[in-house]
Amino acid sequence: CLPFICSVSELLEKHGLQKPVSFVKDTKDNAEEARKLMIRLTRHTGRKLVFKEGLEIKGEMTIFTESLLCSSSIDNIHLAGQMMHCSIWSVDQPVSSKGKPQYKVSYGRSIELVLAASREYFNSSTSLTDSCMDLARCCLQLIVDCPNAIQEELDLIRALGYLEEFGVKILPLQVRLCSDRLGLVKDCLSQLPTNYKQSAKLLGLANLLRVAGKLL
Repeated sequence: CLPFICSVSELLEKHGLQKPVSFVKDTKDNAEEARKLMIRLTRHTGRKLVFKEGLEIKGEMTIFTESLLCSSSIDNIHLAGQMMHCSIWSVDQPVSSKGKPQYKVSYGRSIELVLAASREYFNSSTSLTDSCMDLARCCLQLIVDCPNAIQEELDLIRALGYLEEFGVKILPLQVRLCSDRLGLVKDCLSQLPTNYKQSAKLLGLANLLRVAGKLL
């Protein structure tokens, strides 16, 4: 996420908070430092805010939020959640702090950022127990109303657990890219002669992989 780190450094410098790229990189896992920087940035922009700057500031908030989501830090991911509209119901609710405008990333854009970050973590994981998988799950759980795109990613993570239980050894990225996911269910059946008895679990796996209809 080096491009995002550079973007954050440029954003801070633009608003008079000069921090070198090395500082942003070294402190990206420090949630408290990120919170302090965000408070300073919000106060600084708030003092000079006019209507025509609204879209620009929203764009900068998006960049900052994206960098937090991609920081490989659970604390920073949670902090990013405070800067986003995390459910469709929150979109039209006014957000203010001491009577001053305070921007959050829109619901639709928040979903895009969360999906991009979670997929990057998922794809780089070597297994279900990889620490990156925890980061992927953490990102997805920020969107509290869980629309279909988010649910599909969560189900894909759950499917890895089923595959592991059946003894199918496969990388998470291979599962995502697999064009024949029904074949993965068949692989589970072939691991042991008695696996056919676990029909409920096999059907559950098929549901998670979105291929249950092909079993009928």
